[in-house]
Amino acid sequence: MNKQAISNALKALQKTVKKHSPEILTGIGIAGMTAAAVMAVKATPKALRMVDEKEIRDGKRLTTGEIVKTTWKCYIPPGRRRRMLRGLHHRGQFHQRTAQRGPGHGLHHFGDRVEGVPGQGG
Repeated sequence: MNKQAISNALKALQKTVKKHSPEILTGIGIAGMTAAAVMAVKATPKALRMVDEKEIRDGKRLTTGEIVKTTWKCYIPPGRRRRMLRGLHHRGQFHQRTAQRGPGHGLHHFGDRVEGVPGQGG
């Protein structure tokens, strides 16, 4: 194939993808939703066992918050869990650095632009 044929094929592909993008995106959305449902169905029995074991060990019914703390790892894939926790760690460092700078750091230049508080008519 020569350069012109490849160029024409890529232009035709681009036109087709652009024309059918709603259908393509809908299909990707349906596939993602289906994958999430399958993963949730697979994780639920393990989560129920974990809740039962913790309730037996503690000798009481768990609150909603305790159930979430007990079972969240079942529903988040290990790779994503690692990235999520790393992101939380970095956000914590950001908040620590911001707190060290003092309140209002970086916002002082907005004071002269404020015209009033929304909803208070001023």
